[in-house]
Amino acid sequence: MVAAILSLLLTSACGQSMKDTIARTKDASLTVHQRCTAMDDLAFEGKRAVAPLHELTHDPNAEVATCARKAIAGIFDSGAADALVPLLADDDPRVVVSATEALGQIGKRSTVPALVPLLQSPNRQVEIEALHALGTIGDKKVVPAIEEVALRRGATPAEDKAGRKVRIAAVGALGNLGDQRARTTLVRVLGSDPACSRAAGASLAALYQDDVTPLLPLLQERRHVALAFGLVDIGQEGTEDSLVAALHRFGDLELAEYYLNCGNRRLEKAARTWADDHGYSVLTHPGVGGDEWGSASD
Repeated sequence: MVAAILSLLLTSACGQSMKDTIARTKDASLTVHQRCTAMDDLAFEGKRAVAPLHELTHDPNAEVATCARKAIAGIFDSGAADALVPLLADDDPRVVVSATEALGQIGKRSTVPALVPLLQSPNRQVEIEALHALGTIGDKKVVPAIEEVALRRGATPAEDKAGRKVRIAAVGALGNLGDQRARTTLVRVLGSDPACSRAAGASLAALYQDDVTPLLPLLQERRHVALAFGLVDIGQEGTEDSLVAALHRFGDLELAEYYLNCGNRRLEKAARTWADDHGYSVLTHPGVGGDEWGSASD
């Protein structure tokens, strides 16, 4: 009996607290900062916060609306997933982006069917956030849909930087999903799109992080040399010969500097030799360096 009464009192107190919080989010007499703080507090209520926060995304005060979108993006309660899905149909793409971000961090596979159609959105940021979410959730069934985005964006003009960001997000998602069926698509991007080749190489290396040996033959072609960055990040013992050969045959200053700072003595030596052969001097500065050998495997 005592437990039941205590539970009832706690429920009542929490309910009243939430009502007060919602009231503060709507109180125009408060400063924007105070209202935004109340929205952040409200987001911790999870599912129950979605509707009032969604309403505030249409507030006439643009700063308040922005805070509401940020609060939605910060919801991480798995119980809120079903309440967030309807927001994917909002007319404001900024609201869609926020809801998508929240669903990505919640990570429920049941929301994947609602996220996949966003890959066809005319809004680039919506498309990018959907790719991030799908890559994070980890349902490999979406690999073909993401491959289609990666290949479709191959027709995007080089000056279309937003389009390139979509393609980079697509190849990144394929790497996160870890399905080797995506190899053909990633190799195609690696060899055909200089703006995205490094991202494609990193994702390819991620697909084979347990053993990158099947990827080493790709380094025998100039168009695939960006794969070397990803292989350095994996840091698999025994790949140094192929990496050194790739630098000397096809490498450039960017790759040489990457080798120089990766922490692998063999690759550092190769980078210094490359620098000498190409008329560069190596200057060392304390505290300056890049990603380390094997950093992606940590």
